[in-house]
Amino acid sequence: MRHKALVLVVISLLVGLMGYIYLLTRLRTNVVSVSPGALGLHNSIVRVKIRIENPNPVGVSMERMEFNLYYDNDGTLVYIGHGEKENIFLVPESNTTIIVPLIVSNKGLIKTIAKIIMERNAEFIVKGKVYIGIGPIAIGIPFEETIKYK
Repeated sequence: MRHKALVLVVISLLVGLMGYIYLLTRLRTNVVSVSPGALGLHNSIVRVKIRIENPNPVGVSMERMEFNLYYDNDGTLVYIGHGEKENIFLVPESNTTIIVPLIVSNKGLIKTIAKIIMERNAEFIVKGKVYIGIGPIAIGIPFEETIKYK
């Protein structure tokens, strides 16, 4: 009897998790602005303002969002920097604006600026994970987005 109850609990948790993951697929993000922050010898901080649209009737609580930013140099991904933000709550049926500090390598930043100036366009790739807390565990959900700059 205990075995059946445990199986039902596990199945219920999996169904709930699948529903939550579906809700996450409906989220839409938009980079609102990018502004300079602290400058260092090897790395600098860029403040990225992101608006996240949550059309769902329930809020979404993210323990952490982290991502790496790359640019596409003729098929080769060139690392630019890393961004991370913790404790994000997305209000139901609303937009939430967050500011994520992006730590960029100055070398990658200079290469990116040169590419934009010389070619007048660039393709950026964002690869990361959103960690959703479900009870005592955090589930990492990967995401990838391509941004074209012209």
